[in-house]
Amino acid sequence: MRIDFVSSFNDVGVLTDPIDSIDYRNVPSEKNFLKPGPLLLKIHEADEGPVKRIEVVNALMPAAGQDPIEFLQSLSAQQRQKLIRVYDYRLSTCDDDGDPNNPTTNNDDCPLSDMATTTCVDPADLTNVDWENGPPTGLCSYFYYFIIQKPNEFGTFNTETGQINLPVTIQVLNPSHRNFIAYTSEDLTNSQLDTTLTTQLIDEKTKNGEVLVPDPAINSLSISQTPSFSSCPSPWDPANPAQKPEFSCYLSPGANDGEFFIHGIPLVSVGEEPQTITFSMIARYSSNTSAPDYVPFYLQGGQTWVAWQGTLEKCANEK
Repeated sequence: MRIDFVSSFNDVGVLTDPIDSIDYRNVPSEKNFLKPGPLLLKIHEADEGPVKRIEVVNALMPAAGQDPIEFLQSLSAQQRQKLIRVYDYRLSTCDDDGDPNNPTTNNDDCPLSDMATTTCVDPADLTNVDWENGPPTGLCSYFYYFIIQKPNEFGTFNTETGQINLPVTIQVLNPSHRNFIAYTSEDLTNSQLDTTLTTQLIDEKTKNGEVLVPDPAINSLSISQTPSFSSCPSPWDPANPAQKPEFSCYLSPGANDGEFFIHGIPLVSVGEEPQTITFSMIARYSSNTSAPDYVPFYLQGGQTWVAWQGTLEKCANEK
């Protein structure tokens, strides 16, 4: 699955609006290094019946017991580009005046909407970087996501409905970023989320015997702050790169006024052609802003609703 867009909402007090990624479908070719690596999935097509086992395949992953931050720091810039990561313009540094020799302008936010002026580059080495006073061209910051299959638990892919459920843990990492209020460049985010990636509507914790919300600390599944959210394009075609999605595109109204639930987008059909798909998830961050988690203050203890929109296609060696 090629990740095209990520949108999330967090229920902590300092955040009132959803947080969106770049629409990676519209990134110019010279900025392709900003794009996430793919989510690789293996479908057990030989399984009998319409429901097949499905699992996450990770080419680059820490060994059992290995510190995820240390593993990430051991990778080259080229290897890191293969990982699932989301570029964060707020924590990156950019040269915003066109003068690479003027260091006083190199620690400002990188523009989210204007890729032509996003001048940051990937750090060559994550272990020896003076992030706060980075090189004149600036440095790109990313949140990395190690999506890990739970031991002895396969996901399911229903070939009749196109619905997919993947029980996973997600290790959220950010080993390199500029100071951002109380979030300092020395705080190496390393927090784990317990969740299920699903194409279904998450209005129940369990559906058809499958757990969609495994974290027992999560009580409410609904979102009630939608009046402040930007409207979804209407009519919206998720596969149209000319239409930038909004978080509200992934919400469905509940039975009560002002009640909304996040949903995914299943496969329309099963075949050889690339198709748009969205995984949704609900999880909760740790409240620990100190070692070893170093959860950013603006995510501390917060519940998060996330939509991962992408294009699902067979790997080249499977076609």
